[in-house]
Amino acid sequence: MKKTYDSIDLTKFIASILILTMHCNALSDYEGVSIIPSFLSRWGVPFFFICSAYFLFSKSGQADFRKVLSGYIRRIGILYLVWFVFNFPNVIYLRLYPKDLTSVRTWLYFLKNSVLSSTFTGSWYLASSIFSAWLVYILCRKLPTKTVLWITSAFYFLCILTSAYAGLLPAHVLNALTFLCFPLNIFHGAFYFAIGKYICENRKKILSGCGRIQAMTGFVVFYTLFAVEIFVTKRLGIFDSSNATLSTALIAISMFLFCLQTDISISNGLLLRKLSTIIYCSQ
Repeated sequence: MKKTYDSIDLTKFIASILILTMHCNALSDYEGVSIIPSFLSRWGVPFFFICSAYFLFSKSGQADFRKVLSGYIRRIGILYLVWFVFNFPNVIYLRLYPKDLTSVRTWLYFLKNSVLSSTFTGSWYLASSIFSAWLVYILCRKLPTKTVLWITSAFYFLCILTSAYAGLLPAHVLNALTFLCFPLNIFHGAFYFAIGKYICENRKKILSGCGRIQAMTGFVVFYTLFAVEIFVTKRLGIFDSSNATLSTALIAISMFLFCLQTDISISNGLLLRKLSTIIYCSQ
């Protein structure tokens, strides 16, 4: 009998394809429709974060959870290192070669980005997952998950202001916050990790008030709001493409709640999961 997986595997695979399309700048030669791939796929990143956090913290009741957490961090770290080595020649050619390679500042920024932000495209997500898992775990040992969620939401709002709504900030404030890019990347993930942990801890209560119909309705409504959000902010000249928006968070949560209540049979689910990782890292 073939082993099957639920719809979250399929959704993660689809989101991987969409993120690949987005980062490849599909349709970029056609100004009128170039926003479409980004519009379709921006919910993929928060969805991945929520999935990772939910399945990680679903094991928090185990006596050896610290070992589970260490294993998760080690697995993501190895994944990052493998793809870092694979992409290193490309990073040298595209990011370092155009700069002054004799400058200490160039290499210091490279080292900072290697650990705390991004060197190759998408690597910030892996680094953020490692820091976010550890940070949410540490904070939740001292504080209720709901409190941690409120704390990280404040930092997520800063992420929105430095990316999607950058046009709202004065130039000097934006420059100062942009310099702090690496902790904002981390807190971007921490916000969604806190959401995933909160859903995990309150699953029965949440799903009792939000069935599949409500979750899918929310998905459609929030996607519509996302379209309005993009249209209005682009007209005002303040929008910059980003995963960090108010609507993408709500879209990702709605889809995740829908997937939690949806069981479908998927052949080769493990293959889809591995392919989604390869697609994401090889983009």
